[in-house]
Amino acid sequence: RYIFLHRDCMDVAESLLRAFKARPWNPGTLTAALAKWTQWNRYWLAASDGIAAENKLTIGYKDFVVQPQETFRRICDFLEIEPASSFLAQMGAEIRQDRVGLGAGLVVDWNLVRPFAREFAEVNQALGYDYRAGNKTEGASL
Repeated sequence: RYIFLHRDCMDVAESLLRAFKARPWNPGTLTAALAKWTQWNRYWLAASDGIAAENKLTIGYKDFVVQPQETFRRICDFLEIEPASSFLAQMGAEIRQDRVGLGAGLVVDWNLVRPFAREFAEVNQALGYDYRAGNKTEGASL
């Protein structure tokens, strides 16, 4: 069974550039971070086509943050395990809700995204995000 947790590309880019700037695998620029996000998620989307629906679960990070207990229950149901009640009680306190939306303030030079714009748009659409023409509007999560 596979569980795929996806996250808004701008929040991922912000996190990569802030929290991992000293790492050798850090992309270094916002455009490179968006390209890396695109490639990571393309791998999952390509692989998931060959996985039976009953063997995969896709969850948006925002759903996990906004509704941690409900989302964790979905994961446990998918894995056919019983969640420990003490763990469920801790979920709300442990999740970092301040991490959703941090990428909203990033300024993207969309001309630099042009070389991978088609793939970027396809991945955003597949995951329920919309970043067309530099205007972000949140889509439905899967």
